[in-house]
Amino acid sequence: MLGALLSTTLYLLAGAAAPPPAARGVELRWDAPAACPDETALRGRIEAILGAPLDAPRTRPLSIVAVVRDDGGTRSLRIFTVTAEGMRERALRYDRDCALLTQAAAVLIAITVDPTAVGRLDPDALALLQPPPPDPAVTPVPATAPPSPAPAEPPPAANAAPSPAPAPVEPPPLTAATPSPAAATPVEPPPPANATPPPAPRPTRWQPRGAVRLLGGLGVGDLPAAGGGLGGAAALVFRHLRLELVAELWPSRRARIAGTESGADFLLWTVGPRLCGVVHPHRLVELPLCAGLEFGGVRVANVRLQNDGDDRTRWIAAVLAPSLAVVPSTRLAVWFAPELIVPATRPEFVVEGRGTLHRAAPVAGRFMLGIELRFP
Repeated sequence: MLGALLSTTLYLLAGAAAPPPAARGVELRWDAPAACPDETALRGRIEAILGAPLDAPRTRPLSIVAVVRDDGGTRSLRIFTVTAEGMRERALRYDRDCALLTQAAAVLIAITVDPTAVGRLDPDALALLQPPPPDPAVTPVPATAPPSPAPAEPPPAANAAPSPAPAPVEPPPLTAATPSPAAATPVEPPPPANATPPPAPRPTRWQPRGAVRLLGGLGVGDLPAAGGGLGGAAALVFRHLRLELVAELWPSRRARIAGTESGADFLLWTVGPRLCGVVHPHRLVELPLCAGLEFGGVRVANVRLQNDGDDRTRWIAAVLAPSLAVVPSTRLAVWFAPELIVPATRPEFVVEGRGTLHRAAPVAGRFMLGIELRFP
């Protein structure tokens, strides 16, 4: 299998050295055990990081071969990068989890294709780029092996030492890999004798962030006519989840008795929690799908009526707010949120002898636009 890998690598190196007839995409090959994710899954993860297909034409040829090998439950990952300048090899990490190795390969390959992708990676992805363990090609100790038989054997072993000496010299070229698979296995994984065992993989967790949001917009149906309002929110942001506390103020909506200047001025304030599931269709776009409740009150100031005092009543409503957030940077988002309001309390305001002055609609709507700041 090692011979086939070297043949494939030499073939790609020869292809990259020759000038390409035209621009072409990145050539990717994935060689891994059947239990690991396939090449299609790896390609999809790479393109999700890049935000572009690997088949997009490139002015300079680039071929990448990623190889996972299994040695008694511990798998090793090697990545060969072939360009017009030559070939580079990197042993990224050793792990038992093949899915984790596949994700690490996707991160490294994406950075190789587009170095600016580092700025778009989250802390979990960056944690996969750990320094590689000692190179197995350097760690084998041919200098230690010959002395061990020499002291162990009395004088007869001194004459026998020249004959075993060629045996350790032959395995590195290819002779050790050809006779038997058992002889090839010590060459690929790191030898446990002299190298410290690789550290256990750290659990990957998405660290929550804080956010504050300021919005303005237009509302209709909850108060008389249509009018503007302001809103603010504080949020705890996870990768696919948001917990929010939202407050809004909708001031001074007028309602008048037809043909007169008598009536009332309405003001609505609300505050309440929301729970949002977040979808990430693109690295610059988020789709928070929010639902929650709001509690508050409606203040009614009578105008030129016999009772000139203020009336107050409670407000309780359910909120559904499928939103769109454009995220140009990690600390800033532009927020557009249409809100569907279903009042549980629909207060009715009646002028004696004139009938109903206003009653909230069964379903109200709001359209909010604003910015959000995220930290840290």
